[in-house]
Amino acid sequence: MPNWKRIIVGDAFKVSSGGVNNQLRDLFLVWPFLLFSIIAVSGLFGAHETDRSYAIKSGICAAMAVLLARERLMLIAGALAYVSIRLAIALIFVHDSKVLLALMVSGGILLAIVRFAVKSNWKPSYTTEKGMHLLDLVAGLSGLVLAIVVARWIKP
Repeated sequence: MPNWKRIIVGDAFKVSSGGVNNQLRDLFLVWPFLLFSIIAVSGLFGAHETDRSYAIKSGICAAMAVLLARERLMLIAGALAYVSIRLAIALIFVHDSKVLLALMVSGGILLAIVRFAVKSNWKPSYTTEKGMHLLDLVAGLSGLVLAIVVARWIKP
């Protein structure tokens, strides 16, 4: 006899093999780390003192997100890849030496992290499955919503 619940719903609510405490925690922390890192770096170059205080608060929030993550190397490498791609696109439209310098620094750090991971045969501490489940999507979106709420709350 077929299992109709599995046929209709499928594996949408199946917990991935990484587990709730590992993979979902990292998926939840990706967006807060990325958002607060971007705010912190861009706010440090601001002209006003309020921008700097907001940047320091955002930097503290980004550091907390890294400390709470299980796979810190993946989190930092993903954020650096995102920033490097954005800087490469910005370099095409804005020909500025500061953008080029920032691209070279972020790309160099990313290259060093990738070379370290390849040389040491680094593997994550938990296994991941191919595909995405509904709980993975919920964890990522709730991390994004929480990051936006906290960013608006700490803004002076």
